[in-house]
Amino acid sequence: MNSPVKSCSVDPVPTFLMREFVDMLLPYVTGMVNVCLIQGRLPTSQKHAVVTPLLKKTGLDPSDLTNYRPVSNLTFMSKVVERAAAEQLRKYLADNKLLPRNQSAYRRYHSLYRDRAVEDLAGHSDGGRCPTSDTPWGWSISRRRSTV
Repeated sequence: MNSPVKSCSVDPVPTFLMREFVDMLLPYVTGMVNVCLIQGRLPTSQKHAVVTPLLKKTGLDPSDLTNYRPVSNLTFMSKVVERAAAEQLRKYLADNKLLPRNQSAYRRYHSLYRDRAVEDLAGHSDGGRCPTSDTPWGWSISRRRSTV
């Protein structure tokens, strides 16, 4: 189980106990995840979060509420279900070739710098632009922006 050991105060079981007894709890967790994916929703008990206001930057005025950003601490099960749903979606999109070839953002093993380096090595550069133009590595990032 490669989950962080962080726990949320609304979790019925602390994450460190889930990790310690993962072999015994895995069938139940798997069943809960499968039911959530089949029904397309989380149980009401998992739709809670602890929201903590954090200062955006150190040194900002703590009396000004606009200097805060909300940070939500979600339940362990909601994170597990989210990961499972995201993985199923990613696999479906990849298997059916529905992801744009040039999209690097939010994709495992895809790097905009690696893609550019491969193009440069293959001789497909940005129309003869100066190799030191945009980045310390000399790659033009402007045309490699990811699209969704």
